[in-house]
Amino acid sequence: MITFANSGTSVFAGFAIFSILGHMAHVYNVPIKEVVDEGFSLAFIAYPDALSKLPISPLWSILFFFMLLTVGLDSQFAGIEVITTSLSDAFPKTLKGKHGLLIVLISCILFLLGLLCVTKAGIYWVTLIDKFAGSWVLLVLALFELISVSYIYGLNRFIEDMEMMIGKKSFAFWLWWRACWFFITPCIIGVIFVWSVISFVPPLYGTVPYPDWGLGLGWCIVVFILIWIPVVAVYKLIKAKGNLWKRLKSLCSPSEDWHPYLDVHRGERYPKESSSQRKNNRSEIDVNVISDSRL
Repeated sequence: MITFANSGTSVFAGFAIFSILGHMAHVYNVPIKEVVDEGFSLAFIAYPDALSKLPISPLWSILFFFMLLTVGLDSQFAGIEVITTSLSDAFPKTLKGKHGLLIVLISCILFLLGLLCVTKAGIYWVTLIDKFAGSWVLLVLALFELISVSYIYGLNRFIEDMEMMIGKKSFAFWLWWRACWFFITPCIIGVIFVWSVISFVPPLYGTVPYPDWGLGLGWCIVVFILIWIPVVAVYKLIKAKGNLWKRLKSLCSPSEDWHPYLDVHRGERYPKESSSQRKNNRSEIDVNVISDSRL
C-alpha cells in the first residue's frame, strides 16, 4: 500500500506540474523548456506565479508553502534520527537518558550551519551543495547498502528475519524482491551512476559559472561523504586477525552471534538467552564500550 501510494502521488504530482507548466507556456507564448528551469525555480518562481492566477489565490499559496514546510520538516526528522541513533549506539553509557538534550544540541548545530544558506550568497551555496551532495553520491551510498545487505549479510538471512516479523511467505512472494535486490536495482543504480558521471557538467546559477575554488569545495564535499567507506574498511581490515584472505573473508561474512537483543523479538529463528547470559553479554558490551572510549 505504501509503495502504490508513493508512486501514485508521484504520478498525480507529475500531472499537476506539467499541466501548470503547459498553461504558463501557453500564457507567455514561449516553449515549455523556457518557462522555468528545474530545481528551486520550479517551487519558488513557477508555482507561485501559477497559483497567483487561480481563483482564491491566497488560499492556494498558503496551502502550497505550508506543504513545502511540512515536507522539509519531515525530511529533517529522518536525518536527525539517523544522527541521534548513531551517536546513542556509539556512546550508550555517556548519552543514556540524554536523548532530548542530544536532539536539541544537534538541531542547534544544524541551524547554525544552515545560516550560510540564507545569506546574500546563500542560493549559490545551496546550488553547490545540491549539485555535489544530493545527486549521484546518494546512488553510491544506496549501492553499497544493497551490496552489504544482499551479498554480505545475505539476502536469504534478511528475508528470514523479515518473515520472523511478518510471518512465513511463499517463494513466489519473495521472488520479485530477490530479483530486485540481487540484480535489477543494483543494475539500474549502476547505469544511472555511470550516466550521471558521464553527463556531469559544472554547476551554474543561471548563467553564472562557479569559480575553481567553488568546484574544488564541491568535490571536497563528495570526498568527505564517501571517504568513510574505504577508511572504515581499511581500519577493520587492520584490526582483524589472520592473514589477508582470512581477514577479508571474515569481514565479508555476517556475524554468527547476531540476533535481536530482546527474547520477545527473536521468534523461533534465534536461540533464547537466560537472564544470566544476558547480564554477562551486557557487561561485555559495557566493557567494550569503555575500552573503545578510552582508545
